[in-house]
Amino acid sequence: MSENEDEKGFLTAGQVAGYGCFDGEPSTEDLQRFFYLDDQDRVLIGKRRGEASRLGFALQLTTVRFLGTFLDDPLDVPAGVVDELAGQLGIADPSVVKSYVERVNTKWEHRREICRAQGWRDFASVGEELTRWIDDRAWNTGAGPKTIFDGVVAWLRARQVLLPAVGELERLVARVVRATHVRLWTTLAELVTARQAGLLLDLIEVPDGRRVSALEVLRRGPTDPTAKALVAACRRIAQVAGMGVGAVDLAAVPQRRVVDLARRGMTSNATDLRQTRPHSKRLATLLSTAVYLEGKATDDALELFDVIMTSVLLARAERRSAVDKLERYPRISKDAARLAAAVAVLLEAEDWGDEVTIAVLWDHIGNVVSRAQLRASVANINEIMPPDADPDGEWRTALMTRYPFVRKFLRVFVETIEFGASADAEPVLAALRALPDLLDKPATKRVPAGYLDARSVDLEVVSPGWRNLVLRRDRPPGTVEKVAYVFCVLEASHQRLRRRNIFAAASSRWAGPRAQLLSGAAWEAGRESLMNSLQLPADPGELLDEAAAELDAIWRHTPARAAAGAVTVDAQARVHAGALEAIPEPPSLIDLRRRTQAMMPRVDIGELILEVMSWCPQFATAYTHIGGGARISDNLDLTLAAVLTAQALNVGWGPVVSPGAMR
Repeated sequence: MSENEDEKGFLTAGQVAGYGCFDGEPSTEDLQRFFYLDDQDRVLIGKRRGEASRLGFALQLTTVRFLGTFLDDPLDVPAGVVDELAGQLGIADPSVVKSYVERVNTKWEHRREICRAQGWRDFASVGEELTRWIDDRAWNTGAGPKTIFDGVVAWLRARQVLLPAVGELERLVARVVRATHVRLWTTLAELVTARQAGLLLDLIEVPDGRRVSALEVLRRGPTDPTAKALVAACRRIAQVAGMGVGAVDLAAVPQRRVVDLARRGMTSNATDLRQTRPHSKRLATLLSTAVYLEGKATDDALELFDVIMTSVLLARAERRSAVDKLERYPRISKDAARLAAAVAVLLEAEDWGDEVTIAVLWDHIGNVVSRAQLRASVANINEIMPPDADPDGEWRTALMTRYPFVRKFLRVFVETIEFGASADAEPVLAALRALPDLLDKPATKRVPAGYLDARSVDLEVVSPGWRNLVLRRDRPPGTVEKVAYVFCVLEASHQRLRRRNIFAAASSRWAGPRAQLLSGAAWEAGRESLMNSLQLPADPGELLDEAAAELDAIWRHTPARAAAGAVTVDAQARVHAGALEAIPEPPSLIDLRRRTQAMMPRVDIGELILEVMSWCPQFATAYTHIGGGARISDNLDLTLAAVLTAQALNVGWGPVVSPGAMR
């Protein structure tokens, strides 16, 4: 809102004209909800004498229920409302209501009686309560004055408070919303120190020799899935975090309001931000933007890390493993065929009886493959695919060849981003944090290059798939394979990061599941305001009782349907719910449908489209050639009708070009 917006109206002329008035005929649902006369209504209406008085009273009674206010002219209602109420009251001629306004005092007397009987109150009686609700709603949601205004109207109607004049309500909303904005800017501006304020203001200045401000540079995130880009993304995090605004406690301000201000800071250019007034608003916008930028920079870095792990490292390793398998196939196919032939002979020997000797078996095997060939085939297969080899070890081995790539970003990635973890993921996070220092340890006689001291690593985080590579048989005693351990920890960290068991404190998309929940002092401080803005009771007992009653009714309904055979469980423990019985269509509806269809003329649908197009002669001329030139056909209207017919009915071109096919 601008500084003087509280002095100006924010409603359009149409909104002002439609305030507290009927906007056309009410829907069927509204007629049933607001204009149905129950027994209490009928008793109240029955005290009137004459059809005009009873119908006029009913109009005022239901109008205030629907609009939240009385009309200056009680008869200024849609005809459908008059007919609906007249039908309920058994009044054959609804036009008798015209005599209701002949006596001026009648409508005023009836209004006072309706207010007393139905409990409608004047606006002045809730002014303080409403102002507090507007303040809480605007403060917690950041909604604009038009949205707040609509909420106020609903709030008043729900509490049976008569709507005031539109100008009075508009000024109240604008004043309170404006006050919440000023309070927001002031609160945020007071949170920063003088040094932080200077750093924030420097963001929107264009340094000498540069064409853009520092803020514009920081708003650009990484794009390429490379180690260099990930390092740059981490340095971007460090640059934003260097201002120290991430440590500013924003708990006193709703998160949504901070995001709204940050959105403006992220989309506005430096000139507009420098010209923002007052100063508190400019500083609050820059603070929110910097806090948001730190989270966004973290998000961008983690998104890039995710892409690198999934697409650059893991996917490529799996593809490389698949290629290696295809390359090995010609080498082992002949050996596998020989072994298969020998095993087939052994399987056939089961039917030869119990007196088959080994010599006889070898004679039969020798008829299909020699012993020398079998020995060579076994040796070849054991060399290419050892018996104890891990089926997934191949892609993991291929992944380990990318260690130089990972080495480029590992330290800056781990040390720049502040991670947290759930209890079960804490060992993996600890192993990730320890990686940079482990990799920088010099080789010793006991721990040669390419290995890590087994006492300095946590073997509990090594998954079964990585164990054979991390604890290779030929490694020096007391060591582990360094590269295998690095990728084991990286993969485990990536998996838990995607499940949010490991999360980034400053992130939004990769944050912990409870990061946005208020608790402790922050919740107690904002609880009353939040509950009021959401129109929820302070004690949740009533809401929980309603939910429990609804759940109980559902549980009772389900066994009843099961007992009736409508819910069954098959042998695979799958639940099947039978179809609900359809409500039969009444004869009157069937007859109405038949008569309506009989009245519909049989026309060529193409001619119908042409007729509709004729209502707007400019329709066909609005179509031009894709090159921008004039129309290329004098019969473009026929072509358009044919295309619309074929595409809308999905019948193809045949029925369209064949005369009479669409009738």
